[in-house]
Amino acid sequence: MSERGGQDWLDTELNDLDTGLERKEKHKVKKPLGRRKLATLKKGAEGEADEIIKRLTDLGHITEIVAELKSGKEATAYVARGPRGSILVKLYRELEARSFKNDAIYREGQTVLDERARKAMQSRSLKGLAMLQMGWVTAEYAHLWKLWNAGLSVPEPLVGPSPFDYEKTTPAVLMRLIGTEDAPAPRLSDAVLTPTQARSAWEQSLNGMAHLLRLGYAHGDYSTYNLLWQLDSQQSDSKQGDSEQDENDMQHIDIMTNNKIQNEEAGTVVIIDFPQLTTRQNPNFAQLLRRDADSLSMSFRRHGIQQGGEATLKEVQKRALGPAPTPRVVLP
Repeated sequence: MSERGGQDWLDTELNDLDTGLERKEKHKVKKPLGRRKLATLKKGAEGEADEIIKRLTDLGHITEIVAELKSGKEATAYVARGPRGSILVKLYRELEARSFKNDAIYREGQTVLDERARKAMQSRSLKGLAMLQMGWVTAEYAHLWKLWNAGLSVPEPLVGPSPFDYEKTTPAVLMRLIGTEDAPAPRLSDAVLTPTQARSAWEQSLNGMAHLLRLGYAHGDYSTYNLLWQLDSQQSDSKQGDSEQDENDMQHIDIMTNNKIQNEEAGTVVIIDFPQLTTRQNPNFAQLLRRDADSLSMSFRRHGIQQGGEATLKEVQKRALGPAPTPRVVLP
């Protein structure tokens, strides 16, 4: 990975992101969200996306698509329902149509035992693109499961943990919806925060990056564009018993009350978007970690947090030496 001088590269990274999350000021129950009602995304409908939805339905993962939440360059997010409640379906576009062309930087250091497969992926042939697509999806599931089980603040994966199960959902990733169907949690880049909320979000974001680093990970795209802000009132009705997390939430609320913070609600930062997560085996690890620190500090400036990338990196490295979050106990 070549060095890019100054701040230009970061401005480009941030400006290139799709930041338009359309939200309604007033919501009614069962009113479609996002840009359009998905009348076409039903079982038996035509089109590639419809076939994927049909497959997810036949597999028993979803029962109904509620609405399109957001359409970006890499994937489209849908709000759906299923046996386990409200679901976020992240449907990746075909690699050849996606803008994330420099994905090789995140795959360096990975071992591909099949030489023909390695050459196919490098040449980006049709077979190679299909393998990259599956690898991108399975990587996100695998990372989600590891981070979720480790106790990090990430969406709960709803397929797996066996790769045999989640490979069948390619090119879709299914996870629990953060927020509610009528009010999905916004990205921090779109949220309007009070100074106290901004400071809380910043501290949680530093801790989240430190938790990743403790596990040997660099996110690869860590900024307010890939961090959700979930208010206490946005706890999903479909969320199922994570007693340890609930206890932590109550302790957090008690702390906020004891500090006599009034007229504003506490919130939780949730980290998203993990297919590009990279490990220390990647020769670009240190530079990607530094880029994450720069991106986080830059993107938080709109919330009034003024801290440089170098100071952010040092603070994250310091916190990574501290205690880890409590692992979740996943019952059968």
